[in-house]
Amino acid sequence: MKRRAAAALAWAALGFDVLVIVGSAVLKAVGPPLPLDLVTDVLNVFAFSIMAFGLLGALIVTRRPDNRLGWVFTAIAFVHSLGYLAAALAGYLIYRGPTPEPAGVVLAWAFIWAANLHYVPSGTFVFLLFPDGHLPSRRWRSVVVLTFASMAGLAIATAMLPGPLLVFTDVQNPFGVDGPLPLALAGGSFLIGGGCGVASVASLFVRYRGAAGVERQQIKWFLYGGALAIATFPVIVGLGVPITSATYIVSGATIVIAAAAAVAIFRYHLYDIDLLINRTLVYGVTTGGLALAFFALVVALQALLHPVTGGSELAVAGSTLGSVALFQPIRQRAQTAVDRRFYRSRYNAGRTVDDFSVRLRDEVDLEAVKAGLLDAVGKTMRPTHASVWLRERP
Repeated sequence: MKRRAAAALAWAALGFDVLVIVGSAVLKAVGPPLPLDLVTDVLNVFAFSIMAFGLLGALIVTRRPDNRLGWVFTAIAFVHSLGYLAAALAGYLIYRGPTPEPAGVVLAWAFIWAANLHYVPSGTFVFLLFPDGHLPSRRWRSVVVLTFASMAGLAIATAMLPGPLLVFTDVQNPFGVDGPLPLALAGGSFLIGGGCGVASVASLFVRYRGAAGVERQQIKWFLYGGALAIATFPVIVGLGVPITSATYIVSGATIVIAAAAAVAIFRYHLYDIDLLINRTLVYGVTTGGLALAFFALVVALQALLHPVTGGSELAVAGSTLGSVALFQPIRQRAQTAVDRRFYRSRYNAGRTVDDFSVRLRDEVDLEAVKAGLLDAVGKTMRPTHASVWLRERP
């Protein structure tokens, strides 16, 4: 896939994720009150996880469309958002009447078993493919196969487990199967998935041993997050954490994974996405500033001009022109603030060049100009060697 088409697809998936989160929030606001606070709380945790994975995936795909890791992040967020939407619709259909509607029960059931389709890859594939999108070696393919088997087994077992539907504890599983098979399948698949998660984190240690320099720092940060996330599995099993509370823990673990990946990517400039992040921050701040300025000007101008215009559209037109005039100053201030906070070397380099320009304007001594130029080049470009060659006039 070409880079532009890949980027468009990844950002479209992120846009879908955002629409799902916003739409679900509106649905919860206008719908009936949910008697289970856990439903709302879990969805709030899901929203952070979806946005973290979706944004990381879009950024990586934009710069490295051939890197499978970006697509894994994007797919996890997309599947997660579908489950988020199913949960929100299920809550609306189940609790808006005296009895749960069948469609709401089916959506709640789908939400429960489909959660395995994004939780399992979050704890395995993300680690196996970090940071270059490839397995450490061919022998790790068995971990991939077992991960798919675990994911399928957990999904089938969860779909068949009789009794309450996890978060929707007052709704019974309409497709529950009595007997030991569902529980045995769930337990076996969970153990296999946990083993694959441990093996996936171990693959990072293998990469770490063969890495050097900045790559070791990137892997080290990701190892921290991976170790914390995988540690939740023995905690859940060993302490016998209830399934509903385990949802909190697992969702929080996925956020830790995304945060560790973000630090490794942004702090150490992985995938060369510095410029993309810079522009995203700058124009995000600029857009927000323009929106605030627009609404402030609308309110102010309407209050001032209402006695004269009598409620015409003059205030809106004036505020629009004012916002356009503010674009460049807001963008420059946002660029300076972002560079100062996140790109200090670039900010310092810009200050050095500005200072040299001021000195150059008033300097007449050639040796002083040469010394100032070498100093500016050394501070901004950091070359191993720099010299100035002056050609004499014939």
